[in-house]
Amino acid sequence: MVDTAKVDLLLVPTGKSLEKDPPLPPDSNNVDHYKCYGITVAKAPKGGEPLPKFTPFDVKLEDQFGPMTVTVTKPTLLCNPVKKERDGEGAEEIKNPANHLVCYQITRSKAVPSQSPFKRIRVFLRNQFGPEVLDARAMGGLCAPSLKDPLP
Repeated sequence: MVDTAKVDLLLVPTGKSLEKDPPLPPDSNNVDHYKCYGITVAKAPKGGEPLPKFTPFDVKLEDQFGPMTVTVTKPTLLCNPVKKERDGEGAEEIKNPANHLVCYQITRSKAVPSQSPFKRIRVFLRNQFGPEVLDARAMGGLCAPSLKDPLP
């Protein structure tokens, strides 16, 4: 169980390439935009039943930037699918209203001391906001598909 705070981030479907300007993601990609809120692990009210506590754990990850064993330390964001409308453009409707993301802070695992640190990687991006060339410089977190059940 988590408590939400302020709006923190907007995630948008994005095309990515390591070599050149990529095309926009196709409309058929079935990926939503997400509005993300900062979260903290909820605490039980005084005298109330204790709530489950988050316990950090290690996980092995591998993507096109390489393998890495990380420690998942705490939940940081709750991302809800969102309808997005920009001036002069049509609205992007929610495609999967039940799908949410919970994102976690991660650090390199101390259980695998020999693994190399993340190295800066140049990436070419394109989304509805235009093309960008950025340098990925660090692991930002791990987002996991989640279901949300709000309190009444």
